[in-house]
Amino acid sequence: MCWKAVNSSAILGTTGYNFVSGLSGTQPNLCTFVTTAVTPTPTPTPTGTPNTSTGCAPDYISLGGIISTDPTTSIFNNRIYVFTTGTDGSIYYQYSSNTTFSGWNNLGGGTSSASMSIVVGSTLYVEVIGTDSKHYYKSSTDGLTFSAWTEGTVNAQTNPVTVFSGKTYTFVKGVNNTPNLCVKIQ
Repeated sequence: MCWKAVNSSAILGTTGYNFVSGLSGTQPNLCTFVTTAVTPTPTPTPTGTPNTSTGCAPDYISLGGIISTDPTTSIFNNRIYVFTTGTDGSIYYQYSSNTTFSGWNNLGGGTSSASMSIVVGSTLYVEVIGTDSKHYYKSSTDGLTFSAWTEGTVNAQTNPVTVFSGKTYTFVKGVNNTPNLCVKIQ
């Protein structure tokens, strides 16, 4: 058995612990901490003349809203989640278990940076850099009810592309003066 540190910042974003050797008596086994390097996916650049009202390229669908940052996405509880920052600095999200999305849900907050997301175990996290330049996150174990904002980091990343139910979902910010959240499903 490997013992985990209680420090949550050391646990989040990891892939686990590897057993090395056992110690006698009541001492825990010696384990090594295994991490996975996560490289953010660059935001794709759609091609073609965008729709003048949504800012979405011809092969993208508008999910509405007027967003101020690039989106990020995570898969959690058999749903796809997409998070972004609104023009008011609040974090908004939509989710779907197929190709129909829920509509906007407001998580509040205050940021001018892009949101980041990650799933660790059975918890979905969304992280932002606040207007005070500190990291904050919210978490959810059901994907619908989120905790209060907590100062700290969960090492989340911005990732606008994911595969869900055999389809590739690419999320982008529209390119006009009132940019919508746009998605391409292939």
